[in-house]
Amino acid sequence: MEEGLDLGEGKEDEDRCWVQFWNPATRSKSPKTPYLYHPQIEPVTFGFGYDPSSETYKVVALLFSVDDDYHSYPVKVYNMGSDSWRSIPVFPIFPSLFCFDGIYLNGSLIWSGHHYVSHLDRAGDWDKFAIVSLDLATETYAELSVPPLEMSSALMPSLHLLRDCLCVSHEKNHTHFVLWQFGVDKSWTCLLNVSYEYLSTPRHSLRGVLCMFGNGNVLLLIEDGVILYDPTENRVELSVEIPTNIYCYHDKNYIESLVSPHGN
Repeated sequence: MEEGLDLGEGKEDEDRCWVQFWNPATRSKSPKTPYLYHPQIEPVTFGFGYDPSSETYKVVALLFSVDDDYHSYPVKVYNMGSDSWRSIPVFPIFPSLFCFDGIYLNGSLIWSGHHYVSHLDRAGDWDKFAIVSLDLATETYAELSVPPLEMSSALMPSLHLLRDCLCVSHEKNHTHFVLWQFGVDKSWTCLLNVSYEYLSTPRHSLRGVLCMFGNGNVLLLIEDGVILYDPTENRVELSVEIPTNIYCYHDKNYIESLVSPHGN
């Protein structure tokens, strides 16, 4: 969600999808965008952000093609209020399978993935883990540094936006949950390195980080609820069960505004 606007998406059929802008504060929404055609419509992940250089909201669609060329991931861009999608250079890394929408931060969209390796070797090869940003003004890619991942798990590291900072979480030695923060000096700081024993939850139950509060406490999503963990006291402060018919994976910051979803 970007400055009062959110993005909805849907499929017309197996080969065509679309997005739609809406403002929850004014309860207004745009018409559907022109169709985005993708003949082999595997998972499509979207990114949504504001380009201050052109004062334009942009949607970026990262497409997944089913073929033997793991370097080829078409990318389409839509400017809010325009009448078509356009192509930019292909995504430079192998994106995380079933990855979530791109993270918007400081005029860029950010995804994770890993560098191309052979079909037989790519599973679990996180030494090649990579983070790539797309500058919405220049529509060019840049690769960011990655934290020192001491991993023995096949679970893919995850990206998060916590307190307006880029973060990466991962599992260490099948026993610990680790959270890193990317700083303004482009270095990584370890915020959390906690045993599953102290979280009072089995490792397979942990789903990810929902948010981090000003006092450093972390809200974690688990299989059947959420837990509030205090890293200073190294204890779980609160545990709440979520009904099984409610699905939640991550939070979004929302700032009310009167921005029109029609792009005018």
